[in-house]
Amino acid sequence: MVEKAQGVRVTSALRAALDVARFEGWIRGFVALESWFRMHPELDVEAAKAMAMDCLETMGRVKDIAEARRAISLLSGQCESPYEALCIALLAHAKMGHSIQQQVWVIPSVRVDVLIDGWLVLEIDGAVKYDGETYGSDTRRVIVEERRREVRLQNAGYTVFRVTSTELFHQPQKFLADLRATWVSGRERGLQQVVRQA
Repeated sequence: MVEKAQGVRVTSALRAALDVARFEGWIRGFVALESWFRMHPELDVEAAKAMAMDCLETMGRVKDIAEARRAISLLSGQCESPYEALCIALLAHAKMGHSIQQQVWVIPSVRVDVLIDGWLVLEIDGAVKYDGETYGSDTRRVIVEERRREVRLQNAGYTVFRVTSTELFHQPQKFLADLRATWVSGRERGLQQVVRQA
């Protein structure tokens, strides 16, 4: 799909996201597609997927279309940042866990980024949390509140695994290896789904 912006022909954001999947692989394409979807709150997931598939069909026979289809199939609209989208794509690629849920309320007033198999909480920490501006100038307060929240999760029976956006982007294999080790260790200890209190 080609559009005009200030008199110049440009590719639509949706077409660009699908091209990212085709040329850079479905993981990066999924991140781009989730970002496109977040720009369209008027669409539900099924409508967004249909729109993406329609756009794909207008391309005709193009190289690596399967990569774009894979990115479309994962579209959820629940990723609140590009790093959450990257994390979900990496988990799907690694076939990690039997159940992966996003943005889940697990105990009163506590929502987690990702919940794996009902007991492993995955929190993605972006640098903005500690920049002294986004969440206020008192970064110490942010860290203390974050720790209290983590203790509440642990006391409720959850295992908490934290990853930074930098680790996700620059060390995805290390992130997956460390997460898998935590997941395997928990399964060996018999950890299973925690009864949610939210």
